[in-house]
Amino acid sequence: MFFRKVPPLPPAAPGPVVMLVEDDLGVCLALTTWLRQQRLRVVHAASRVEALELLGDMNAIQERFDGLVTDYRLPDGTGCDVVRAFRKAHPELPAALITAYAEPAIFGWTERNSVALFEKPLNLKRIQDWLGAFAVSA
Repeated sequence: MFFRKVPPLPPAAPGPVVMLVEDDLGVCLALTTWLRQQRLRVVHAASRVEALELLGDMNAIQERFDGLVTDYRLPDGTGCDVVRAFRKAHPELPAALITAYAEPAIFGWTERNSVALFEKPLNLKRIQDWLGAFAVSA
């Protein structure tokens, strides 16, 4: 089996902590690199189950995430499942859903639940504006 060498990510920033839930390695690496350039620390999960385990770990050590960015379609559920679980533990947590499948139901759900929605291909300026709303106060 052939594995491509993945370039090293830049060092973690000393800023707020964002959970990124993304199962596509390419998208994950690109977003992680970009988020770190925005001076954010990034914790990555590739599935709903992994994200919930990390949330439990953070709660156990009395730490918290400052924001959540999750893909809508995950191998074991949806980003909506992840947002609901995170909001149950931290109701005020800023959350964003990213998707290439912008169905009308997703628009309604994000609006009703005060979740930012970013469609792929991603507009980094829109995400940067959203990040600025909470990263400054974290």
